[in-house]
Amino acid sequence: SLGLRPRRDGAAFEHIPGLVVVTARGRIVRYFFGVDYSARDLGRALERAGEGRLGAIVDAALLLCFRYDPRAAPHTAAVLGLLRGLAAASAAALAAFVVRSLRRERRA
Repeated sequence: SLGLRPRRDGAAFEHIPGLVVVTARGRIVRYFFGVDYSARDLGRALERAGEGRLGAIVDAALLLCFRYDPRAAPHTAAVLGLLRGLAAASAAALAAFVVRSLRRERRA
């Protein structure tokens, strides 16, 4: 029900290590993936859960820029992929502009 799906690996099960902080009513306040949690972040999540509040809007907005990657680091910037794509598109547009300008110059 939390969205964490174990996978079968022979006789054992594999799953992502993590911690889920919930309110007394069972509403999810925050997921912590991996085994190393910031004491400050965990403390804030426990405070919110104790008060029955969900995560802050700022935290949710910041997490839009990150994705979970257990091999590289707990969270990696998803924005980096976007920036790489924009850089490639800019380089392609610049190359097209140069080729077009050279063709016009040769015709003139």
